[in-house]
Amino acid sequence: MASTLKVNTVEVDSIQPKTTGGTIIYGGQMFQQWHYTTAVQQVVGNSTTLLTTWAKSTDLGSYIGSVGDSMAMSSGIWTFPSTGIYKIEFNFTGDADGGARLYVGSNLKATINNFSSEFDIAQNLQGAAANDHRVSSLSTALFNCSNVSTHKIKASCRHVDTSHVIGSTTRIETSIMFTRIGAAS
Repeated sequence: MASTLKVNTVEVDSIQPKTTGGTIIYGGQMFQQWHYTTAVQQVVGNSTTLLTTWAKSTDLGSYIGSVGDSMAMSSGIWTFPSTGIYKIEFNFTGDADGGARLYVGSNLKATINNFSSEFDIAQNLQGAAANDHRVSSLSTALFNCSNVSTHKIKASCRHVDTSHVIGSTTRIETSIMFTRIGAAS
């Protein structure tokens, strides 16, 4: 006796599918991009400046995709929608203000105790050769979020002397992408 099973949607927790049709939805899959919305933010001194004005890039148009539950951001602190291992890609765009700068770039910090303490998980700094010299840096990290209440991240601009962070409400300049790639370990 032969049996036939027809399925349009399958949910799985691991990414090892073999299919010849239908739709596969991976359990907990999530991808989302956000962009920095302050057109030009001046940052001053030798320090790290927390970036706080972000919008979902899907707000720019339907041609920008998003999958799964949404990240939450409040005052520059990012909260994950579910536990898991996340790939975080922070693309920083900026420039020097007033002359050459030794460095300006992206910095990702994380916490496992709601920022009672924090640690760097990625940083990419670039030199700016002259005034208005544009720089771009990409910081990428994997983060194991095993508790959504206490495990969080923040994205900052690390700079020496006066520089600018470049953002926009109409296009993507400085951005951050979150991809859930598996279960928390």
